[in-house]
Amino acid sequence: MAKQGAKVAVPRLRFPEFRHHVGFGPAAIGRAFGQITNGKANAQDHEEGGAFPLFDRSEVIKASSKFAFDSEAVILPGEGMSFRPRYFEGKFDLHQRAYALMECQGHSKYFYYALDHAKAELALKAVKSTVLSLRLPIIEKFVVFAPSDNAEQQKIADCLTSLDEVIAAQGRKVEALKAHRRGLMQQLSPRAGEPRPRLRFPEFRNAPEWEQHRLGDIASISKGKGISKADIAVEGRTPCIRYGELYTVYGEVIDRPLSRTDVPAAELVLSQAGDVLVPASGETKEDIATSAVVLGAGVALGSDLNIIRLDADGRFFSYYLNGAKRRALAKVAQGDTVVHLYPRQLEQLDVAIPVDKAEQQRIADCLSSLDTQITAETNQLAALKTHKQGLMQQLFPAPEAATA
Repeated sequence: MAKQGAKVAVPRLRFPEFRHHVGFGPAAIGRAFGQITNGKANAQDHEEGGAFPLFDRSEVIKASSKFAFDSEAVILPGEGMSFRPRYFEGKFDLHQRAYALMECQGHSKYFYYALDHAKAELALKAVKSTVLSLRLPIIEKFVVFAPSDNAEQQKIADCLTSLDEVIAAQGRKVEALKAHRRGLMQQLSPRAGEPRPRLRFPEFRNAPEWEQHRLGDIASISKGKGISKADIAVEGRTPCIRYGELYTVYGEVIDRPLSRTDVPAAELVLSQAGDVLVPASGETKEDIATSAVVLGAGVALGSDLNIIRLDADGRFFSYYLNGAKRRALAKVAQGDTVVHLYPRQLEQLDVAIPVDKAEQQRIADCLSSLDTQITAETNQLAALKTHKQGLMQQLFPAPEAATA
């Protein structure tokens, strides 16, 4: 029960059996947990293959060969830009700039979700230096709202845990599809020095071996022409593609360019249907080893794009470069701070192509169908995450709604 005169807040959504209970009361984290401590581990304590999780400020959970705690705990990073908590139960190790919140006086997982919901507000309390920093007194004084009845805390935690399990299962489904796609791409293309792929569709098993070429012998490779950010116009006459969009917006197939420009057509380089694009510059070799096919003609192509035109199915060739030739593209790229890939380097690339365009199209159709499925499942994952955020907004009262 909330103390007489204490502030209470009522969430917008409450389970039926608790609708007539008193509102949620303020709970300082230092009172909600009997023990809050930082760890003693350092970065060098991370060991590949360690038996225990090592929590630090990173989103990636590391491993350790030893454990410092054996407990149910909410883990908070002590530094960083996002103070996203974790819930863990069992043996674990902890970095010296991370905190373990243990011996919860209520339902530990409820407070984990409450802190996750309030992490942006917690970040505003952090000390501003080189990186944002959470000190122990900040954590102890930080207030979330909680029902006094542990049964209601557990009900909320169980509901969100069930939803998290659905989200995790959907995430695994997406990752499994992506792994299947990567493996399929590898099998549908010949390995270096081999004339045939390991996997071939039945109707092409007796077809000729794939032809080996230098890319410059079968394709024309040119550069696009400058389109700056200032040249982008929402209602522009001409659809356009800038190089950064290749690895931040699009997949292997561009059927609907998202940007437009009003730069006169005479000052632009326009696509032909089936042009394959590869960035001419990027921040990393992974960025630059990205290709996409433009399905439509008349799309303006920016100056930091290599344009490959060849007598082959553009969708197939885009998939092929992104799969079998991704490492080769990254290897020939030059530079450290900014990475460059020039037409003359692309011209020297060894490629293999099925003789029959029908086989090229069959491969492209297969991968395109799989991409459609991956996109649908990824959208479903995003919808589940959005649903969870909306549910949390309703299950946890807003602090400003509190009344005495």
